[in-house]
Amino acid sequence: MTTPQEIIENISELPTLPDVVAKVNQLVNSASASAGDINDVISRDIALSTKVLKMVNSSFYGFPRRITSITHAVVILGFNTVRNLTLSAFVFKAFNDSKRLEFDQKQFWIHSIAAGITASNIAHGVGLSQKEKEDAFMAGLLHDVGKVVMCEYISDSTKKIIEEVKATDCLFYEAEKNQLDFTHASIGATLLEKWNLPISIVSLINNHHHPMSVEENKKMCCIISLSDILVRSLCLGNGGDEKIPVIPDGLLDELAIGWGDINGFMDASLHEVKKASVFIEMLT
Repeated sequence: MTTPQEIIENISELPTLPDVVAKVNQLVNSASASAGDINDVISRDIALSTKVLKMVNSSFYGFPRRITSITHAVVILGFNTVRNLTLSAFVFKAFNDSKRLEFDQKQFWIHSIAAGITASNIAHGVGLSQKEKEDAFMAGLLHDVGKVVMCEYISDSTKKIIEEVKATDCLFYEAEKNQLDFTHASIGATLLEKWNLPISIVSLINNHHHPMSVEENKKMCCIISLSDILVRSLCLGNGGDEKIPVIPDGLLDELAIGWGDINGFMDASLHEVKKASVFIEMLT
């Protein structure tokens, strides 16, 4: 039986977290780090700092005055949001040149961005903290990153999964359970753990298809699962199949929301995804 850990360890050309992104992640987790410390690290990478400032000054955030320094961005947005922006820029760059994806690459990332935005909206709607909103965005953005890894590095197995998806009109997740000993969720979680991302985000990625079976951080798992389902129902991008999963029993009760809230989240997501053009531009 092959494990996700064995697959990740055996991929010699797998992208590794650049020093600048790893250092930002380390600083965010440090109680003594300052906005200036993060500025010093990001500013050493001109391309990365340019991308971060472009995103910060986009209509997605809508600040009335232009932000001209990373320090200013950190002060206004917070450590976690800037960490998320630097990681997003790296992930798009690392996986955007894949030639082996079995589905439309741009549509895949639109799905991922929309899931991140929707997860953040839901987290806000159910009263979670700013940090939890930022974690929800990052987990939503990266929830399917394991699919990209599978297409790129175990392409023969992934082709069989896609063939089953097309032949039976099932979920990618269902087909891979039939074909493999692991899923894209466990592959993605293993990769993010290797990159030393917070264990809370790693756990969300690993469990987003079975949120009601987890004990720890169940509410956040429910948010990531629901964001994926809502984005699919809105036809925002494509995650590799055409199915819309059923909302798990008990999920709405766990989040203490109803169908009126669902409609509100969907409307907000449609509006905010339209503003997220700066993220989508990074994919072309």
